[in-house]
Amino acid sequence: CGCKPATFTQASNAMREAVRDQMHAAYMRFFGGSSSGVCPKTGATISHGGEFFGGRAVVHHDGMPFAQIRDLWLKASGKTAESLALKDIFDGGGHTLADGDDRESWRAFHAENAILVVVSESWHKQHHAASDEDAAEEGR
Repeated sequence: CGCKPATFTQASNAMREAVRDQMHAAYMRFFGGSSSGVCPKTGATISHGGEFFGGRAVVHHDGMPFAQIRDLWLKASGKTAESLALKDIFDGGGHTLADGDDRESWRAFHAENAILVVVSESWHKQHHAASDEDAAEEGR
């Protein structure tokens, strides 16, 4: 299998990779064949630049952030990030979840709980910078 134990960061990234198609689908629905759209957060016109995450638009987890969805699934499944088995993808350039049952359970949980919206890259960066400041102030 080429499986290996995960570090927390590797597991989190592998979980993102496992739902990449869900994020890509949200991106494609938003643009619907057009090269631009309106950011629901700022009202600014945003464009995709012709490739996934390649321009000024990014997919954002609205409502519950990705980290919260990830942590809820880990708790509900009785797992820790470090207990997940990972397998290499992209010729060693990344990982995904090795266990098919874990992968499908996570994908279903994410699909049920994630509210994915396409937003401007600048709003997204500002939003996460503010979230990181709030977490630091609360001692997280």
